[in-house]
Amino acid sequence: GRWYDSLYYDGTNGDYWSRTCGSGSDASILIFDSGFRSYRGSGGRCIGLTVRAVRVSSDPQPQNETFTVNGVTFTMVPVEGGTFMMGPTAEQGSSIAPYEKPVHQVSLSSFCIGQTEVTQALWQAVMGNNPSGYTGDLNRPVELVSWDDCQLFISKLNELTGKQFRLPTEAEWEFAARGGNKTQSFMYSGSNDINEVAWYTENSGEDMSSRTTHPVGSKKSNELGLYDMSGNVKEWCQDFWAYYSSSAQTNPTGPVSGSGHVCRGGCIYGSADICRVSYRYYERGPYNDLGLRLALDMDDSPKFRLSKSVVSIEVNKSKSVEILNGNGEYTITSGTNNVSTSVEGNSVIVTGIQSGTTTLYITDTSTGFTAVLNVIVTVA
Repeated sequence: GRWYDSLYYDGTNGDYWSRTCGSGSDASILIFDSGFRSYRGSGGRCIGLTVRAVRVSSDPQPQNETFTVNGVTFTMVPVEGGTFMMGPTAEQGSSIAPYEKPVHQVSLSSFCIGQTEVTQALWQAVMGNNPSGYTGDLNRPVELVSWDDCQLFISKLNELTGKQFRLPTEAEWEFAARGGNKTQSFMYSGSNDINEVAWYTENSGEDMSSRTTHPVGSKKSNELGLYDMSGNVKEWCQDFWAYYSSSAQTNPTGPVSGSGHVCRGGCIYGSADICRVSYRYYERGPYNDLGLRLALDMDDSPKFRLSKSVVSIEVNKSKSVEILNGNGEYTITSGTNNVSTSVEGNSVIVTGIQSGTTTLYITDTSTGFTAVLNVIVTVA
């Protein structure tokens, strides 16, 4: 029979509706708007549907981007920003550590994250050495690297690529591990079956003497196409360690100082429990089950994170520098008389620099912490 949309009944066709929506025994019905619809067929059959219209953007979606450094390629995957509940949500089970709590709402801007952990091949291409304990295949993840080692690696990588790679924040890491806006709410990154997605203590060697890491990407990926976020090696995050707050947060980056940095993800020495996407811990030194994964901001505007270290950043005079942590209340001083600075929202506006390097002292007025930023103007 034929189907007719009740919204277009014109009162002239008796029991039928005037707008034909489909025909045939398994006809498709075309939906033109939101709301409740009733459809009646020529054979007297009726159906009711509640319809929700969604907007489909015509904007092109960001694509994976591949980089090559000294003959070694690696891929960055775009992660669309969104809001999620961070911490031990219901699917994480009952074996929850106190420092995983409380569950809290986090909103993130879009970013990119490494499709895999940084390999020994990429580290060697950038640094000229391979510190790893588990060698024999350069496609294994690099390990035995400290957080400071990772910062030096990233600095050199940025010199080679002209990009601003960094470590992911802890919140970015968990959002990506959960599958971002495509999440299916798995316990592990990409599955509820740990053996599908993770190398961990039960499948990485019969005993400690035979245990080893594995080539990256050899298990199933998660919803975003990311590999090994629940196993192989743990991964450094940018944040200093701190306990969670229950309040909602936007783009959190952790405290500006601390005694250790956050690590995420399971590893070949870890049980299934620590491979869950909400599990967290911190480390201070290099270990042979600890590596890294890269992150990258979606846009190319300069970013500055309040840090105990002196940070140098290259800018164009037409750009501002965005501060990525702190509360947005700052005072800024400079050792150069001809430089003017101001704060607009969460951005530092620097004007009057002609060339060379200017040192800024940025103080978070809520904590009294002062960070040092060298601004290098590269384009007149």
